[in-house]
Amino acid sequence: MRAALVNILGSQALSQLAIVAATPLLTRLYSQQQFGVLGVGTTFALLLATWLTLKLEHSMHTVEDPDWLLSAILRTVSEIFVWLGLPLAFAASLFTGPWKASLVLGFALGVALTTVNLIALNRAGRFRAIAATQLSIPAVFLSGAFMASSLGDLLLWQTLGWLSGAAVSGWLLGPRWRCGDRSNMRLAIRQERGNLHYLVPSHLASILALNASVLGSALLYDATVAGLLVVAQRVARMPVTMVGLSLNEVTRAHIPEPGKLRSAFVRVSLIAVSASLGMLVIIAALPETTYGWVLGESWNGLKPYLLLTAVAAAAQLLATSVVSLLTAWAKRSDLLFNSLQLVGAVAACLIAWLGSLSPLNYLLLQSGVGAVLYLAAYATSLRVMQNRLARQRQPT
Repeated sequence: MRAALVNILGSQALSQLAIVAATPLLTRLYSQQQFGVLGVGTTFALLLATWLTLKLEHSMHTVEDPDWLLSAILRTVSEIFVWLGLPLAFAASLFTGPWKASLVLGFALGVALTTVNLIALNRAGRFRAIAATQLSIPAVFLSGAFMASSLGDLLLWQTLGWLSGAAVSGWLLGPRWRCGDRSNMRLAIRQERGNLHYLVPSHLASILALNASVLGSALLYDATVAGLLVVAQRVARMPVTMVGLSLNEVTRAHIPEPGKLRSAFVRVSLIAVSASLGMLVIIAALPETTYGWVLGESWNGLKPYLLLTAVAAAAQLLATSVVSLLTAWAKRSDLLFNSLQLVGAVAACLIAWLGSLSPLNYLLLQSGVGAVLYLAAYATSLRVMQNRLARQRQPT
């Protein structure tokens, strides 16, 4: 587990650090409104990507024939892309224009294919191939964003970045990367029908809850406020993206034995706390004027947004890491956890609308509700683990 974690963490660290290091240049080339459009477009792309795969890839870690399931999933993606994705993009183009709708559709396709391919590579133990894929995404995004900044479209380069990730990972899979026929697709969906009832809704709820502050800001205020939050999340959530996703992937691929679960629980918690505290200390220690100097004058006043986002991100990393561990070990659904997060996020948005809260007060409310729910989920996961282990020790 340690070697796998080091490989994936290394590539995650490099890709995230590259994005963060490039942010001071990007904030001078692109406006807050353009970052806001990127954040909203990313949210809708992630939602559509969930429908494209139907989360069938979650079974790839345990299925006897992963190559068969991979071909069935690729067929599922192609079918849903044609029969659901294209009509949705056409409908969205009536409101946003064909260009933005097409970008979100391409973005979703790239995310769906890259996610499936990465899990297939994980199952095969090809962690260097995973690293190459993860690094290709920010490489294409940053290259395009810098060389063609006159286009003023961050969403375009993010879309091309994920499509390149899909292409690289598909090429690395080689002959295994092929579409199955419709009978394979139907069989895979039929076999995983029980899981689909909670996996898809759970993932959709998780995406909406995590991006509620950006969507809420765009709806309640404007894309400029949403852009502030996008940059704040990009920096403050770096430990979540870099550490959390890596822990989740390795945990699902290497489920600990019951006797080692407690030590794995403690190890995951310590990694999450260390990463979160490090980010919080850095953000709090830097003077507020530093952020305007680093990112540009238009980004003055970003520090309180960063602090609030970092607090919620710390609780999120702690909770999601152990919930993922418990979900993989005990075969429990995280639908209730994600649904509660979504309910809390929607409630905060409604309170902000009814109370005419300022953007900063809205974020304070959103972050506070999220942090409380995440910590409650952590405590619940700990209690469930203790109860499960206690029952296993009882003589039969």
